[in-house]
Amino acid sequence: MHKNLIIDAFEKARHDLVKEGHNKPSKVAISEKLSDYISEHTKTELGERRFRDYYDHALELNSDKGKDIKIQQYEIVSGLCNYLGYGNYEDYKSNKKKRSYKIFFYIAGIIGILVLSLALFNSESNCWMEWKDDHYEIIDFDTQKFNDGTLKLCKEDRLEDLKKVNVGCSTSFFDLKGHVKIWYGKNRHKELEYFTAYGLHPETGKTLKPITEYMIKTHICESY
Repeated sequence: MHKNLIIDAFEKARHDLVKEGHNKPSKVAISEKLSDYISEHTKTELGERRFRDYYDHALELNSDKGKDIKIQQYEIVSGLCNYLGYGNYEDYKSNKKKRSYKIFFYIAGIIGILVLSLALFNSESNCWMEWKDDHYEIIDFDTQKFNDGTLKLCKEDRLEDLKKVNVGCSTSFFDLKGHVKIWYGKNRHKELEYFTAYGLHPETGKTLKPITEYMIKTHICESY
């Protein structure tokens, strides 16, 4: 995490120089400020050129999370942590992880709000449907049902063609050309259910499978 440390230190030094009246401080000026701080607050020294090298290397690797730079002197690492307001390197790493988690949950929350806002914005202009026992019905938009995942945008083929049916030996499973007329899938209780069209199971969301003679003889009608 040394690359993050050097980048954070450069950013703080940049802000500090701006506060001191420097307009657009250069990389050299920033490096000199860090070098002066380390010299004054630790028992070691590191020239501004070395700070620039560390910074340039850190920027090169910044997009690759699997790679890092290595600052050899412990005093330099500790001094940069102190400059950033941390007691030691462990405190810095711990705070960095907490910030990462906060950013992740913040972004996730924003995305969730945007998705819900978009749904609410389109709720009046869009058609919504919900599965009722054995078929889909058009209903008004409902925020709770949308969050639960039971509310879906209308699809004409599912509204008209997808029905759950009971099947038996007298059921017509194929048309005159041998095309499938019945599809099947298991519900949340692992029970087989049968439908009149291809699509997704209304409860599980899994793709329905076309009926076969083997399935008919094994699960529906032994004498088929």
